[in-house]
Amino acid sequence: MSHGSANSRSVAILFKKGVDCIIHSKILDPVGRYVILKAEIKDKMYLLINIYAPNKDTNIVEFLKDLGTTLQKENLDEEENIILGGDFNCPLNPVLDKKGGILLPRKSVVATIDCLCADLDLVDIWRVKNPSTKSYTWSQNSPMILCRLDYWLILNNLQDLVTTTDIIPAIKTDHAAISIEFSISEKHIKGPGHWKMNCSLLDDEDYVRELTVKIPIWQIEGQHELTDNRSIWDWTKYKIRAHAIQHSKRKVVERKEKEMNLQNEFAKAKQLFDSDPNTNNANALNSVKEKLELLYEEKLQGIIIRARARWWEHGGGVQNIFLI
Repeated sequence: MSHGSANSRSVAILFKKGVDCIIHSKILDPVGRYVILKAEIKDKMYLLINIYAPNKDTNIVEFLKDLGTTLQKENLDEEENIILGGDFNCPLNPVLDKKGGILLPRKSVVATIDCLCADLDLVDIWRVKNPSTKSYTWSQNSPMILCRLDYWLILNNLQDLVTTTDIIPAIKTDHAAISIEFSISEKHIKGPGHWKMNCSLLDDEDYVRELTVKIPIWQIEGQHELTDNRSIWDWTKYKIRAHAIQHSKRKVVERKEKEMNLQNEFAKAKQLFDSDPNTNNANALNSVKEKLELLYEEKLQGIIIRARARWWEHGGGVQNIFLI
């Protein structure tokens, strides 16, 4: 992660737990504008770059030129697998990448981005996959302006490995997220882990109600089949565990279905807003986004709780888990 100030800038590259990855080198911008990682993933070397460009054209040009110079100095401009993504703060083609506002091309910035792409042999993969589609990653309501400012620029030779690239909803930001997926086979198959009781189930009224009904039934079943109280208690705990797992799996399926439906609803609302950015469509888009943010906030709280538990189990003290 490259930190900016408390209220602006900051970029990061995150790896999912379990990814076969070795970091060979990293370069962090001291003002939080870029992070560069040379990483070995599944025995193949990649250069991963995340950027957040400034707002003013002169500053963007200077920033991108400095980025190119940094890559050259570190002999990273000849790497075979370059994946550069982030907020470039400039639409490359006003006809396709902008709606509303001044539609004149920002020639100096576009020329600098084109030069960087030419030097590193990079392509705007979303535009390659969507040559005439008008979709945007940033918008404002007054005046109504929509722009595609966020890009994946990848090495030309990686094009055939890209299975999907998309503009998807994001929360707590005025930008959409951009996604990209590569066809890299996953050899390792993860098995079931050690089960732990999710205490948030105790706040689930359906679960508590079902448990209240079922525990007396399980106790009666145990008394019929077993002879001592300890065995009956173990049997009851086993049934509670099995029911908790079953209930949790059902809730996960329901949450995933709800998330998928909201994402589809968001995509339709965004498409409608992109084609006709009026107030009603903007309100409809914001309404769906708020629902998604609430869903993701709930998921985030679960992640925080699980992270605290893991930290404690591996020797962390209460005072140094999180400061929230």
